[in-house]
Amino acid sequence: MDFINCGSGYYVKEKINKHTIFVLFQKEYIKKHERLEWYVVLWFYRKRKKADSMMFNKETTFENGILNLLFAKKAIIEFIDFIKKERFSRYNSWIIIQATDERRFNVYKRGVKGLNFITEFHNGAKSLIWKEEKNE
Repeated sequence: MDFINCGSGYYVKEKINKHTIFVLFQKEYIKKHERLEWYVVLWFYRKRKKADSMMFNKETTFENGILNLLFAKKAIIEFIDFIKKERFSRYNSWIIIQATDERRFNVYKRGVKGLNFITEFHNGAKSLIWKEEKNE
C-alpha cells in the first residue's frame, strides 16, 4: 500500500464497488511527551463532490460496509509497519481510533482485535490506542 503525504499526515484510498474509501492518518506532534499521535480518519463516498459533506454529516458506510472496514484494517496494519520503517521510528508513536457512537466503537474494537490496541480515554473521548514507546 502506498501512503500519500498530504502535509498533515498520510492517506490511502481505494475504490470498492462504486464507492471510494479514504483512510487518513492525521499527524499531531505532542512536544511535552515527544510523541507522534496518528488519528485515524475514515470516510466513504460515491461521488467526489459529496465527500466532504458526507464526512462531516457522519453518514453510513454504505452497503459494502464490511469490505470498507476490512480495507481500513489492512491500512492500519500496513501503517504500523510504515511508521516503524520511516523517519518516525525515533519518536514514540500512538495510533488513535475514536468513534461517533458506542455501536461504531464496538465494531472498531472487534476489527482491531489482535493488533494490540487498548481502550483508554484520550482527550476526553473513549479511544482505541496502539502505542509504541521508544523512550522507556
